[in-house]
Amino acid sequence: MSESSNTLADVGALVRERGDALRDLVHQQLFEALPPARGIFPEDLSGAHMQLPLATAWALEHSLSDESLSEDVSARVRALGAEHRRHGFPSDTYDSFGEILGNSVAQVVGADLAAERVEAARGVITQICQAMKESASEADLAGIAPAHAAEVASIEQTSQSVAVVHLESPTPIDYTPGQFLPVMLPSQRGSWLKFAPAFPSNQFGQLEFHVSLPNDAVSAAQPGEYWTIGEAMNGFAGLRSGNALDSTLDARRDVLMVALGTGLAPIKALIFQLLEADTQPNVSLIISAQHPDDFYDLATFIRLAQTHQWLSVTLHVEQAVSEALDVADENVIPVALPITSLVSGVGMWWGRTVIIGGDKDDVDPVCAALLSAEADPARIFVATPEGPDHWSEQQPIQEPS
Repeated sequence: MSESSNTLADVGALVRERGDALRDLVHQQLFEALPPARGIFPEDLSGAHMQLPLATAWALEHSLSDESLSEDVSARVRALGAEHRRHGFPSDTYDSFGEILGNSVAQVVGADLAAERVEAARGVITQICQAMKESASEADLAGIAPAHAAEVASIEQTSQSVAVVHLESPTPIDYTPGQFLPVMLPSQRGSWLKFAPAFPSNQFGQLEFHVSLPNDAVSAAQPGEYWTIGEAMNGFAGLRSGNALDSTLDARRDVLMVALGTGLAPIKALIFQLLEADTQPNVSLIISAQHPDDFYDLATFIRLAQTHQWLSVTLHVEQAVSEALDVADENVIPVALPITSLVSGVGMWWGRTVIIGGDKDDVDPVCAALLSAEADPARIFVATPEGPDHWSEQQPIQEPS
């Protein structure tokens, strides 16, 4: 692979390779320059700022040393600037942070690169932090709340592996079905979990989260406490393109939805949104669990299928069951075979948009099976807490000849 010497891919590669050292330096300098910053991080910093070196490397790999940020780089870092407002620092903090990050990158890579390469990287980092500052400032001026405080109304363990949490915010929280909300519990300073709301965004600020168990923090939570909710992120994204799904869905094209574990939450939000639409596509929903005792909220979907011709529901388990389940006055026998075989089977995905929700470790094998069956990746959309890999190492841009 040839690349122009004017790109900063060489700097980005070293930043990726030495990510842990970069994080340590940034933390050291950040806490010295801004002591209050220590309070937004957990006591154990080993898992903090994990995306920082990856995002920095990606931006450098996709930037030219003597040019302004590309539209793609600018859009992604501006999104980060808006998201990170939840930490509570004013937008002017990015001036100091840009200097800290630039200094840290210089220390980490400076011994192995020419001085002009390091200075070029510092210039790009300055542009990045300026773009993030502008985005945060614009959101502030627009009156967009950096975060919300939502009161826990109830916590219920609905199966052996899932708890359902209901919360209420005094103001509406904006998101689309399939997006995840960063959530900080009062007992978990500086640690942000990601949950997909199971309701569409509503004027009452009501939220429903589905939480995989065990989760010590959520299990110890109590009704009446307040959780901090940040700006929505990610969402149903194209498997290859990363493009967002149009959640209104084209009623002329059938849809296969696959809910893996607590991936039922973003699927539920999407189905509830469809209930309000004038027309709906034909939707085949597969609700998958490891064991029948892991199922939850089944009556909701069985009753919806009973009253809406456009929706059909199939229950799936990895382990065979000896008797039917009694759900909403119906005897339902779950399909027992590998979920990869079921979803990629003959006729299951043909001609359909495929929408999958769940943890990445569960979603990836299903997507791989679909691709092996020659499903069109442009018609596959997934929502995972991890979200699309925005910062993977890719071929750097080429300088125009």
